[in-house]
Amino acid sequence: MTYEFHPDALEELRKAAEYYAAREIGLELRFIDSIKETIERILEVPTRWRLIEDDVRRCLAHVFPHGIL
Repeated sequence: MTYEFHPDALEELRKAAEYYAAREIGLELRFIDSIKETIERILEVPTRWRLIEDDVRRCLAHVFPHGIL
């Protein structure tokens, strides 16, 4: 299975990474790794995650307060 980011989501990801980079050196890399791990969990079993609207599901990232729709 493949995935792609909506342009708005990609911009949100970029801004979040910038935010974490400004807080602590290397924190943005840990954030990006967390998002990648979250995506990998979704790709393993996409139907595992809670439906929040119609056919949209949400998986929360570990450690960081972000989720993937």
